[in-house]
Amino acid sequence: MAELRTVAFELDPDVLCITESWAHSLISDSTLAIDNFNLYRQDRAEKRGGGCLLYIKSSFVHFPFHLNISSFSGNVCFASVILPHNKKAVIGCVYNPPCYSGNESELCELFEKVADTQFDVKIIVGDFNLPDIDWQANSSPPKHQKLVDTINFTNMSQLVRSVTRNDNILDLIFTNDVHPLFMNFHHDLFTSDHAIIHCCFPIPLLTKPEFKCNNLDFANINHETVNNFVSTLDWHSIFLINDLNFFRELLQSLTEKIQSFIPFKIFNSHSASSTVPHFLQNRLKKLRKQLKDSSKSSLSVHLRIAQIFELASRIRLARDKRRESRALSDANSSKSVAQIFHVRSSAKRLNVTPPLLDCNRKFVTDDLGKAELLNSFFANHFTTETSPTPTIPLLSNSLLTTINFSPSCIQKEIAHLKNSHSVGTDNIPNSLIKQLRDFPPLLSKLYSVFLVNGFFPDYWKTSIIIPVFKSGSRSDIHNYRGVHKTPSLAKLFEKLIAKQITDFCISNKIINLSQHGFLPDRSCETCHMSFLNLLTSLRNDHLSVVVIYFDLSKAFDKVPHKRLLAKLEAIGFRSPLTDFIRSYLNDRKQKVLVGSSYSSATPIVSGVLQGTVLGPLLFLLYINDISSIVKHSQSFIYAD
Repeated sequence: MAELRTVAFELDPDVLCITESWAHSLISDSTLAIDNFNLYRQDRAEKRGGGCLLYIKSSFVHFPFHLNISSFSGNVCFASVILPHNKKAVIGCVYNPPCYSGNESELCELFEKVADTQFDVKIIVGDFNLPDIDWQANSSPPKHQKLVDTINFTNMSQLVRSVTRNDNILDLIFTNDVHPLFMNFHHDLFTSDHAIIHCCFPIPLLTKPEFKCNNLDFANINHETVNNFVSTLDWHSIFLINDLNFFRELLQSLTEKIQSFIPFKIFNSHSASSTVPHFLQNRLKKLRKQLKDSSKSSLSVHLRIAQIFELASRIRLARDKRRESRALSDANSSKSVAQIFHVRSSAKRLNVTPPLLDCNRKFVTDDLGKAELLNSFFANHFTTETSPTPTIPLLSNSLLTTINFSPSCIQKEIAHLKNSHSVGTDNIPNSLIKQLRDFPPLLSKLYSVFLVNGFFPDYWKTSIIIPVFKSGSRSDIHNYRGVHKTPSLAKLFEKLIAKQITDFCISNKIINLSQHGFLPDRSCETCHMSFLNLLTSLRNDHLSVVVIYFDLSKAFDKVPHKRLLAKLEAIGFRSPLTDFIRSYLNDRKQKVLVGSSYSSATPIVSGVLQGTVLGPLLFLLYINDISSIVKHSQSFIYAD
């Protein structure tokens, strides 16, 4: 990758096409990332080698394009790029393996499908491994004549006339009557046995509008100023008044005042994290100037640039190894290692939502449109309760009516918060909460009043959904799940409640032993070990085993609120706790955030929120009796 980043730095292309990438599913996009480019890729799944990478500068408007061909022995990767005046171009990167046996029907279909598209500009590049065709004379042996005829019929021209590997022209560029301003061949760059083709087409690409954004600068908060403000509050009234409206207004004014102490910083909308450390970026800037100076030796400058990118790669590798070592030595190593693995295998480098396909199979490219589309999709998962709520027999003689919000409990929970600058919808980071000395007694009173009155503040009821890509096509809305972003102070509130609810359920043996999800000291690993233990025991007794897997689709979103509350009462929950949970569930709204655009607010009529603290626990309690359906087998429940 250091060599590829060097080429991208020196030639500064708008589009970069790579064949024979040898990438596979275990290589993440972050490993293949090049600064200021977005990546499209197709890996060769069934064999080693092959693969295509298509890089397009992130400042341009582009999105993936799926070419619907029946089959192809090699790899193809296409993207659509928006041009000025409502025009579009399609760019395709193709790898045709050398074992191509002369059955050119696949390539013919590819060119025919591209010809059928409505793009104004069509460019196909790649390693086609067709050395027998004389592109200068436009002639070929009989086995390739059908392909040459198809290319001519589809009005595509092959532009490469110089050898690209040994004495052969293997790397080709096809266009529909668009001719380059220049075409250079670099045979002496790096270790590739193919020439690098550097060409320029007279095609202006549409650039995304660049703008300056204000962002909260949590790293430079003056904690002492915020502490002084909190200490000057009317503590006498706070501890003597129990009026709900007073504390509802106090919460909002307190949050807004704390937000006013957080400074702003300005960043560029096109800026992104770099693969090169900051101290090396300055060296690269100087070398770029030298590269443009014809009096300097371009070879020596080229080697120094390559050395910097190689050094940057080694620095990143060393940093990753240090993180892995710390994760393995961490007391909670399984969680830390899982986080490291998630980062390594992440399918995306930046939190960018690409253009999405709507129900009419048309691409939605603007962020507001994408946010509205995803919001409608997530809202479709909700359920409406039509049948009466059944009566559920009591499961416990013990009752849980309230929660202890003592300052010591709150201080202990705050101490366990991650010292993070990430924020919820209240823009108050954990790093600030941990620095506020007088917060525990204030939150103790605030939380207690809310719970006693069975009230969850309206100020906290609008959550922001962050769409998280799962797998598959990034343009398919079905491949996204919504994670709710809620206020940090509300999350702390939920942590205290969830801990005491969990302790109550465990001490009263309410939770089914088959449940391995969302519980302390339980996980997928404990589920798998229990299952394996049962499996080996049965097989030792020479018994056959049949395993049936069930997956609850969109389960969190479909939990009916009335039935959930009925089950909580059967467990032993009573007012004011049940009134509080009812208020927590009802009258909520959600918005989807894509880029800097928010969708309209949509009512949440069912479900528990993914991304909250109470949500998973309430879901667990709702499905707690699901194992009772299984009469003659053993069930295992886990959350992946």
